[in-house]
Formats: sequence, structure tokens, C-alpha cells
Amino acid sequence: MKSATAWQAGYTIVETMIFLIISSVLLLSVIGMFSGRTQRTQFTQSVQGLATRITTTSNEVSTGTYPEIPSFDCTNNGGVPHLSTSAATVNQGSRDGCIFIGKIMNFTVNPNCTDIATDSCDNTDIYTVVGVRELDTISHTVVTTLSGAKPKMVTNPVNLTSNFRLANGTRVTGAYLRDSSGTLTLISAVGFFQGFGGSYSSDGNLSSGSQSLGVWYLKPSISPIAPRSDSDISTMLDTNRVYSLGSAEGIVVCLQSGNRDQRSSIGIGDANGALTTNVTAGDSRCAS
Repeated sequence: MKSATAWQAGYTIVETMIFLIISSVLLLSVIGMFSGRTQRTQFTQSVQGLATRITTTSNEVSTGTYPEIPSFDCTNNGGVPHLSTSAATVNQGSRDGCIFIGKIMNFTVNPNCTDIATDSCDNTDIYTVVGVRELDTISHTVVTTLSGAKPKMVTNPVNLTSNFRLANGTRVTGAYLRDSSGTLTLISAVGFFQGFGGSYSSDGNLSSGSQSLGVWYLKPSISPIAPRSDSDISTMLDTNRVYSLGSAEGIVVCLQSGNRDQRSSIGIGDANGALTTNVTAGDSRCAS
């Protein structure tokens, strides 16, 4: 005989609320997991993007490629490069008073950045550098050293500066010289310059051997070391505050994610005239 009261299957309000709460917690956990994974992927892509731009810049120096602006000229003025505007077309490679030396990468270093759009914490300026081919135009003595070429940035009267911006809020927090003991010392910028090897004919053209690529760094004699403006970098060139990277040394560029919970580094080395780069995720040296 059945009971007079039939059981009606279903959920109570309390059970329903418990189910919804648990479901919400699980959903937020899944969203957080995928969001964190996406942020890590974006940061990795940003770091690799800058590493690729570093390699591209060095390759441009090796092949003698720089932005073509036909309306400017470069001449040897008493052993110093003189830049001027030109009404006539001056094709690349025909400015015989000067030579293309290389490029400088000036990483904007601002670890206290609060607004990427206004503080330019994600910005890297890449300057074109030229120098004289001969010490003087009388003896036609060919330049054989970087300092002898009197290197000069092409920013006036025309500007051959290019720009690279990191993506996803990634920023550079420091560029450092790493010595043989592993100690890091803050520097201002990194330069990729052609060497002056080989022998030259009387007209200043390379007749044997080849020009190698060298990694250099720039650092002023007084603080602050970084960040530095365009004029500061130019002054370092003028005052010979440019140093060649030794075989036992390297450059470490530290980066930080937009939410500041991830760090990584790009290592730059010079192996007998060939650039080497490597990316280190979670580099503890970049934690300060």
C-alpha cells in the first residue's frame, strides 16, 4: 500500500545555491588558468620578438644595410663626418667621404613605469652610425679603428633612427654588462659596429679580408647610467665612451611582463665576430 504522501524528486534552494557556488569557483579557476597561460605565452612572444630584432639589427650591420634617405650627404670635414641636406639624389654607397659603421640600440629603461603609452617603457630606438673613411683627405690614410672614424649618429639634419616597440605591456628593466665573474653592471646602450679588418687600396676600398661584426656598449662616466636621451648617446660617441665587448664578457637585457610577475633576459655575445643571442626565462639576475 502506497503512502498518502508522494515524494516529489528535485533540488532544494540550498542545494541549488551550493551547486552554483561550486560551479562558479571551478569556472573562475579554469578562466584564471587559461588567462595565466595566455599572459605567459604573450610575454614569451614579446621577449622572442626583441631577440629577433636584435639579430636583425646585427645582420643589417653585417650586410651594410641602413635606411635609404637620398636627400642627405655625408662628407669628411677635417677628419670628422659632416652631415648635410642635399638637393641632389645621393644613392646609398656613393657618399665616399663617409662609411656606414653600424647601429646602436638604446633600450628605454624605466622599471618604475606606470603608463606604457606615455612613459615609453616598451620602446627601443635604433640609431644609424656613420664615420669618416680616411683620417684626412690629403694623405688618404684609411681609418682602421672605431675611434679614428669619429662615429656620429645620423639624427640631424635627417633622422635615420628606427624604432621597435615591445608587445603586450612587456618592458625592458635594464641592460647590463656581464663580466667573466658573472657580475652585472648597468650600461646605457648596445652597439653593433663593423670592424676595420682586412687591407685597403689607396682609394680606401677594401681589397682583401672582410669587415667583421663587433658588439660594443656605451656608458657615461657619471650617473645616471640609464635611461639616456638621444643627445646623451650622441655625446658618448663624441667622448669615446664606447667600449668593445671582450670575449669573456656579454650583454644581458632584462625584461618584465606587463603585470610584473614574469621576468626574462636576452643574452648577447660576440664569438669571433659573430653575434650570439640566447633567451633565459625566469632569469633570477633580473629580479632586482
